[in-house]
Order: sequence, then structure tokens, then C-alpha cells
Amino acid sequence: MFYDLYTSLLKMHDTFRPADTDVHLSIDYTAPTLTELREKYALAAIAGDGDPFDRAVRLMDWLTTHVRHDGDCNPEGSRCALTALEYAFDKADRGVNCAWLATTLSECLLSLGIAARTMYIMPFAPYDCDNHVVTHAWTGTQWVMLDPTTNCYVRDKEGHLLDVFGLRALLADQQEVVFNDALRYNGNPYNAQEHRDYLAKDLFWFQTAEASGSSDSRQLTIAPEGYDPHKRDVLNIQYRMRVQGDAPWLHSWLEITKASVPVFCSVEDMKKAP
Repeated sequence: MFYDLYTSLLKMHDTFRPADTDVHLSIDYTAPTLTELREKYALAAIAGDGDPFDRAVRLMDWLTTHVRHDGDCNPEGSRCALTALEYAFDKADRGVNCAWLATTLSECLLSLGIAARTMYIMPFAPYDCDNHVVTHAWTGTQWVMLDPTTNCYVRDKEGHLLDVFGLRALLADQQEVVFNDALRYNGNPYNAQEHRDYLAKDLFWFQTAEASGSSDSRQLTIAPEGYDPHKRDVLNIQYRMRVQGDAPWLHSWLEITKASVPVFCSVEDMKKAP
């Protein structure tokens, strides 16, 4: 039932807003932490040889093997791969949330010169406090979605690799989604249909950094025509205040969100080569 509901929303809202005129997507490979990250964890050896996709998958498998997912955990300190790995690498009692996992994978890829973006995938409903975060990796010919929370990537039934937009379109038509055999969650096999349904919920709209790899970049929004993600975010915080308690940090978040103005990017621009 929920799969039908989520995919119906995707199908009914399958046309996306155009980009604002001042959007300039870029990739920044120059952060000094990337060199330390690459050398400290011997990432070149882990990625091995081959094309960018094969190397990216090996890095994702390594990350998923050594860092657990914990949706409630946000380590203190700068939001970077080194912080996440220092906190949770091979720690059986510690994990990081999906945003930290996706950011860590993105930075690992950037450290090896593979273009990557951290992609926030967002639900339609303002009364839904859960979303997911994945990585987009450039294979040399296309962007591909990698999900380090579940060690997965996806194909259509013909075997074509998919980015988040291709996966969204496939789910909107309720077409078959094929997950890789290594799909798992915290070391255990994960149900492919359950993950398909979860992704269907969270693939309604998207956010990503304009300059991937930069610590000082504005967020871009990719959203369907007629949908107001700003209103959704305001309503979501107000809902959290009702159900989670009237905390000062929620008031601060609400005021910041009310004052913000979304900057829109198009799906077509997101699919372009970096």
C-alpha cells in the first residue's frame, strides 16, 4: 500500500523546476583534508585499478564494512570524513548517520580525483522527520547513485546503472529495480523490497552542495514543479516542535529556515558531466 502511495506521488509530480540563472555547479578537489584522508587510510590501494565505478564500489564496500550506521548519531566536530572515521572506524559500539556516511564516501572519492556529490533525498510529507542521504559518483560517462548505508547501487532490468533521478523515474512507473548482490545493513543481509520502498518515499525532491567538496557552499534544491520545499521545511520543523518538545535549537532552526530562500537547480544540469 505505501509503495503504491509513494510511487503515485512520484508519478504525479514528474516535471521538475528549471534552474535559477546564477547556479554554477562545480567540484572542489583541493581541500587539504583530502590528502590526509587518502594517505591515512591508504584509499588508493583500497580502490585498486579499473574504471571509476569499480573503484568507487570498492571504496563503498570498505566503508560499509568498517563503519556502522546509526541514524541517531552525529559526531561532534567538523562535518568531514576524517571526523567520522576517527569516531566510528571499526568501533562496534559506534556508528554515524547516513549523511556522515555519504559525505565520507564522497570525500574518499574526491581524494582520488573521482567526481562525487553528497545527495540529500527528501520525502514529500512535512510530517515525515526521516530522510536519506546518498552519494553520486561520476563513472566517466554518467552519475551513479551509491548508498553507503546499505552498500548498494541500482540498475534497471536491462542492466543500466542509475542515478537518483533515473531511479525516481523508474519507481514512478513502478518498473523493476535491480539491487547489487552485496546489499547489506550493518553487516547483515538487507531486504531489497524494503529498501526499494524506503527509497520511493525519500526520492521526491533533492538537495546538494553547489560546490561539492567545499566547506563553504550554498545548498541547491531540485524539486518538482508546483511543490514548495521551503514551506515543507517550515511545516516540518513546526511538527517536530509539537511532537519532540519546544527546544531552543528548534526555534533557532525554524527562524533560520523561515529566512532562507531556496536556490533551484535543474535535473538536466545535475546530469551533466562535472
